[in-house]
Amino acid sequence: MRNDVQPGTYRSTGNGEKANCYWERAKDSSGEVDSLLDNENAVGSTYVTIEASDKIFKSQDCKDWEAVDPKAAGTPKAEAAGKAGMLKVGVDIAPGTYKSAGSTEDGTGCYWERTKDASGSTDSITANENPTGQAVVTIAAGDGYFKTTDCQDWKKA
Repeated sequence: MRNDVQPGTYRSTGNGEKANCYWERAKDSSGEVDSLLDNENAVGSTYVTIEASDKIFKSQDCKDWEAVDPKAAGTPKAEAAGKAGMLKVGVDIAPGTYKSAGSTEDGTGCYWERTKDASGSTDSITANENPTGQAVVTIAAGDGYFKTTDCQDWKKA
């Protein structure tokens, strides 16, 4: 219930390499599809922004959630694990052009996306791809987050 969680951005890290961490934001507790605002089956790290208007936040099989300071700074890296999940641009990963050899060796499909925010909404996606073969992405300084699943590791070009 929203009474237990204050509005803001939260992060869960250390989730497995399979999508076993599930979260959802909802406008009521009816369980109806129309009440669902956004949801995700996450791997690795994941972020979510809970709005003041959200009534329900559910989380299943995710590691502990921690509040994220909106002004948090970090030492962004110039590489990322291909199954890292969701990374905050400028904190977890540096802007720039990155390359990956593509899908993992087990044959699962590589997926990446750049987003404006951590709402989970498809409207926040600025670009995404399921590349076959080598993958290249340019993460802009203005991007909020970069998500990667089932890719080989990313290195800044």
